[in-house]
Amino acid sequence: MTARSGGIKAISILRAIIYARVSKDEAGGRSCREQVKSCRRDCEYEAWTVGVVLQDNDRGASRFSKRERENFAKLPEILRAGDVLVVWEPSRITRTMSEFSTFCDLLAARGVLLYYGGHVYDMDDDDDRNRVWQDILDGAKQVGKTRKRVLRALSDNRTELKPHGKAGAGYRIDRDPRTGKSLGRKPVPAQVRVLARAADMALDPDITVASLSNISRTLKPAWIKAGGVGAFRPEDVARILRNPSTFGMYVHDEKVLGKGTWEPALDPALMPRLASALEREKTTTRGTQPSHLLSYIAVCGVCVKAEKRGAICFRRVKSGDRYLEIYRCEEASHVSRAVAKVDVHVQEVLMRWLEKPDALALLSAAEEGDGGQVSVDVEMATIEQLRAEVTTFMRDAARRRMSADSVATYVEELETQIAEAQDRISSATAKVDTLVRDSFGPDARARWATRNLMEKRAVIRATAVVTIRPCETRGRSADVGVTVQPRNGTVT
Repeated sequence: MTARSGGIKAISILRAIIYARVSKDEAGGRSCREQVKSCRRDCEYEAWTVGVVLQDNDRGASRFSKRERENFAKLPEILRAGDVLVVWEPSRITRTMSEFSTFCDLLAARGVLLYYGGHVYDMDDDDDRNRVWQDILDGAKQVGKTRKRVLRALSDNRTELKPHGKAGAGYRIDRDPRTGKSLGRKPVPAQVRVLARAADMALDPDITVASLSNISRTLKPAWIKAGGVGAFRPEDVARILRNPSTFGMYVHDEKVLGKGTWEPALDPALMPRLASALEREKTTTRGTQPSHLLSYIAVCGVCVKAEKRGAICFRRVKSGDRYLEIYRCEEASHVSRAVAKVDVHVQEVLMRWLEKPDALALLSAAEEGDGGQVSVDVEMATIEQLRAEVTTFMRDAARRRMSADSVATYVEELETQIAEAQDRISSATAKVDTLVRDSFGPDARARWATRNLMEKRAVIRATAVVTIRPCETRGRSADVGVTVQPRNGTVT
């Protein structure tokens, strides 16, 4: 079999590294799986050994893209002399000229070749670099044109109050049978009936019937049967019933611009009544009574880093002939940790913080906002300075043999200033919830022992941010993998 790439450049290749990427908007392009398959076929033809295959799904590479390409970022660590980077086309690497220039320098410095379209390119060769540069530039221009076309379409739709993007709950996209082009949105009758029933329940004066948890639990089977998208969780129900689009209204930047061109799924007259009912439900109910200390208080470190909700739930899982109680990431099971181990660790860290003399004052500052933080910090610094001044003055007074009356007058003035500053701090701490305020102090552990579960959860929720992160090591000596930080981020 004769290699297509040929030449001296291809002779020195020891290993092939395949990289594939596809953007969410590249409906007409090749999937990562198809790209990898094509690249593997090329490597087989060239008689190269494939060392590593990296893929980034749903990741753009233009200057407009915001999501990080995690596997692309690994290439600098993987590539070494004698490698050839195999891609389906150069735009898979990047569509920005600045990033391409930096990446070319990396390939040249490492002695790594680039392959696509049946040719091997050496980034240390000016002619090769210029050829690839031109291909990248063509891809960058195409992205710019696509973006302008999309923004122009969105602007036109906004002017005419036409729908765009994905179909909302209760709707489907109505397409031209010949061209497949979107013509608008059509209500899905079965889904609309479920949403109408959800609205009726939300407006029911009986708080038990109107609760989002009850609505979700009652109507979820019907929603799934109707082909509705999503889990129809309580938060999903609230989002759908609050969304002006459900009532046929066009929304841009969270502002209602007017009546849209699609048929309302629900009567627009219900929108203000539902908004009021859902706000009332949000402030009067908390759902099922929790039975564990940190469920839905702790968060998943992986999810938070990805800017997701990161809820941690409780699970009882079977292991052999016994059941284990664990906290687990609800989103995608990124992390899981034994309940007992986490509870003990979090409570110990919290107790050490609650026992600190200045912890309550700093929490009060956080409750007041940025301005309050500065105020309390200044007052505490003032007290420290005044006390140091009293000590210094007393020492100097004894050495200079000042009169007792003079000493007493000056010290009394300083003590008055200290008391005034302390009163200002006390006034700030009085604004903190009584349960939380009473949890601080040298006897914090004794008071904690008298709290019930709901009281403990309230204190933790108000004072701390608990993050469960992946553990780098496992076994008995492993790190517990839990970070506990004060909610104001100043006391450690």
